[in-house]
Amino acid sequence: MQFLTLPKLAAQTGWSVCRIRRLVANQELPHIRVNGRLMLPSNAIDVFVANHFVEPASPRADQGDHIQHSTA
Repeated sequence: MQFLTLPKLAAQTGWSVCRIRRLVANQELPHIRVNGRLMLPSNAIDVFVANHFVEPASPRADQGDHIQHSTA
């Protein structure tokens, strides 16, 4: 497993340092401190996104894609 510093992870993912730091503070990202330096797995953001990914809801049975035509 490869670890990155917070600034390097931010640069790699395009997420802000502040946002990543907040996720670490809320214990939503795996991390370790080595000699006081915050280190995160290089895939931490990918894992976070995968764990919080919301699939679209399937259409409900009463909301079908068909059009009703009147027979008047």
